[in-house]
Amino acid sequence: MLFKALQIDNTRQLNQFAKKTGITLKRLQYYNDAHKMPSGTDLEIILKETGLSEKKYKSEKSDFDNRADLLSQLDSAVSEERYEDAAVLRDKIKEINLSLKNTG
Repeated sequence: MLFKALQIDNTRQLNQFAKKTGITLKRLQYYNDAHKMPSGTDLEIILKETGLSEKKYKSEKSDFDNRADLLSQLDSAVSEERYEDAAVLRDKIKEINLSLKNTG
């Protein structure tokens, strides 16, 4: 999640970002894998280096969290053959995807 919000697509970009910010690769990987929002000094450094506002970062994180939750619900709906529910969930996921695409 963190890497998506920071538009980090590969190891080279991750290494460059870690070097630029002074935040260890291990810590950046933890934030990303655990879906944790950096806090304190790490958050301040990330916001300064990226030019993101805390509000925009939190908004993007919220969209990702919502999408993950909806994907889980969609999986359950399909496995339980609740196809009308699945169609509604699929549409909500598409809306979030478009929102994320348009803000990125």
